[in-house]
Amino acid sequence: MKTTNSNAAMNAIMDWWALPFPIFKRLALFALAELPQNFSVDVNELLEIDDSRWLWNTATQREILSLLPKLFLNLSDVDKNRLVCNILKGPSKSWFRKELTEQEFKDIKDRAIWLRLSKLKNSRLNVGIEGDRAYEKMLQKHPIWGKKLKRNKSSLFG
Repeated sequence: MKTTNSNAAMNAIMDWWALPFPIFKRLALFALAELPQNFSVDVNELLEIDDSRWLWNTATQREILSLLPKLFLNLSDVDKNRLVCNILKGPSKSWFRKELTEQEFKDIKDRAIWLRLSKLKNSRLNVGIEGDRAYEKMLQKHPIWGKKLKRNKSSLFG
C-alpha cells in the first residue's frame, strides 16, 4: 500500500473496516500502520466504533498489540490522550459471560488494559499521567505480570 496512492489505500482500509468479519479488521489495522506518517486518519474514530469492540476483541488482539505503538506514534498529542482514555475505559462487561463475578471481570479488564499500556510503555511512548498511574496501580496489584513480561520481552501478549 505504501507504493500506491494513499487515498486509494484509505478507501480500501475503510471498505475492510466496514465488513463485519474480524479478518478484515485485522487487515485494516495492519494497513493503517503502514500508511505514511503524514497521512491523516482518525484511528480513534475507527477504534471507538461499537464501544471500542475491536480494541478489545481477541480476534484482533495480535494486530492491536503489535501495531498499537506504531499507530500511537502517528497521532497528535490530543489523539494520543484520547486513545489512552479509551484504553483506560477497558472492555465492556457485556462482551463476557454473565457468570463472571465482578472480581473475575475486574481482573480480566485490568489485564487487558495493562497489556495495552505495557505495549506502549515498552516502546518508550508517553501514556500520560493517568496512563502511568493506572499502569503502576495494576502492576502493584499484579506484580507477576511485570515479571512475566521481563522474562519474555519478545512476547506480543506479555
